Amino acid sequence: MSEKGTAFRLDPADRKQIEKRRKKEKDSRIYTRYLALLWLDDGKSIDEVAALLDCDPSTVRKWLKLFEKKGSTDSIISLIEEIPET
Repeated sequence: MSEKGTAFRLDPADRKQIEKRRKKEKDSRIYTRYLALLWLDDGKSIDEVAALLDCDPSTVRKWLKLFEKKGSTDSIISLIEEIPET
């Protein structure tokens, strides 16, 4: 099941903040979540992101669903750092 265009968009200021944090992140799990969020914002599909990260699409869907529930970047960032590894 290929999922085209997630319609997930980050505010440009939020994207800049996430890119900055990603570059400094040392925990590979959190770095991966930041990367997934950025790729989804670039318009990649859930399946494409999952393939690039070598994970199951259901994991990316779960991250996306959680991201979409949060409003501000600070909430998203705190969420990224709290998600247990699947």
